[in-house]
Amino acid sequence: MGFLPEAMVNYLALLGWGPKNNQEILTIDELIDQFDLNEVNLAPAFFDIQKLNHFNNIYIRDMDVNEFHSRAQEFLDRHSVLNLATLRNDSKLNDILDLIQPRINTFQEIENMIGFFVTGDFNIPSDLYDKTYNDPINRTILSEFRDSIVAIEFDRDTLHSCLESIGLKYEKKLSKSQAPIRLAITGSNVGPPLFESLIILGKDETLTRLERVAKTFPE
Repeated sequence: MGFLPEAMVNYLALLGWGPKNNQEILTIDELIDQFDLNEVNLAPAFFDIQKLNHFNNIYIRDMDVNEFHSRAQEFLDRHSVLNLATLRNDSKLNDILDLIQPRINTFQEIENMIGFFVTGDFNIPSDLYDKTYNDPINRTILSEFRDSIVAIEFDRDTLHSCLESIGLKYEKKLSKSQAPIRLAITGSNVGPPLFESLIILGKDETLTRLERVAKTFPE
């Protein structure tokens, strides 16, 4: 399920027991040093998967970046159906993993979060498409952003300023004006930071995905 052994041990140790200082994140050595069998609560413990996810997220966020790269790639090699060869050849995989490290609860979430980097051959769910592109302003924002990025520098700050300016014309904050772009690029309404993702994909692929969606808009 993509849980780190150290996070699982930490969580299980706190079922029915807790340190006197109420500290929750503990290393193995700290658990060994502080655990007292006499302080274990005899009442049945409740296994809370959400809290385990929270523990695992903390361990992932705090992990050394190189260790995260290594362990995430090992997990993907064993469990993912994605073809990661191109990303590895282009040295993009670690850049992608950097974007998602603070955003995942378990390693199992990695595949869904990075799949759009591997291929643009995805279908946008109809409910998300309708919710996003039935709004004519969102359609206009996507079209104007597509046209604008042809001639500008393709870097994070320039892309950020471009989309922000377009959104403000239509009284939309950046968080809202990102929605039609993100959906066209990723096939989802959630994911890694948008502008950094566009840089990794590159201008040509970004334009291809925006154009593919724009062609579905009514005349």
